Amino acid sequence: YTTVEAGRAVVYAGTRFDGVLRSSDEGATWTRLDAGLTGDARRIRELVTYNGDLYAGTHSGVYRLPAGAVVWEQVTAFPDQGIVYSLWAGENELYAGTTSSLYMSTDGSAWNRVLNAPSTVYYDLAGSGPLLVLGTENGLWVGAGETWERPAVDGAPYTAPVYALANTPRAPRTIYAGTAGDWVLRSDDEGRTFTSVG
Repeated sequence: YTTVEAGRAVVYAGTRFDGVLRSSDEGATWTRLDAGLTGDARRIRELVTYNGDLYAGTHSGVYRLPAGAVVWEQVTAFPDQGIVYSLWAGENELYAGTTSSLYMSTDGSAWNRVLNAPSTVYYDLAGSGPLLVLGTENGLWVGAGETWERPAVDGAPYTAPVYALANTPRAPRTIYAGTAGDWVLRSDDEGRTFTSVG
């Protein structure tokens, strides 16, 4: 995960067993940033910033590193202290996907389950303006608030696992989905429909 701090690009890397690493010199050198991460919390799935704080989805719930701090703290009010596969930060909300549910917070502390979101594993999340795209064990979903539906892929609903989603700030309406068996899918309409790329 890359962010800008004091005018410089800073790279954070979540590791499989060793917490978080930080580089402020474009990856030439790295320092450990793992104080407060113990046990399964050292297994990092996703990193995002929200309201100036860094958040980590771990194998032991959600952790937060407040701006200027060097010790991670567990977000104890998060309803699921198991694996948090995915995080996504919008302007006014932070989402977290677990092994069974999607949660949302406006302050990073109090969390609510997103109503009508499917009960499945949430491997990745991507925002495309007003919509949120969900990459899950049971395929793709798109929506906002309490309204979620399956986008069409090459004209039909897609129900196979989707492990990764990506878009860029310059082209947020274009979303790529990495699948288990169908290579890459692409959407040019904020995730409402997808087509096979390769």
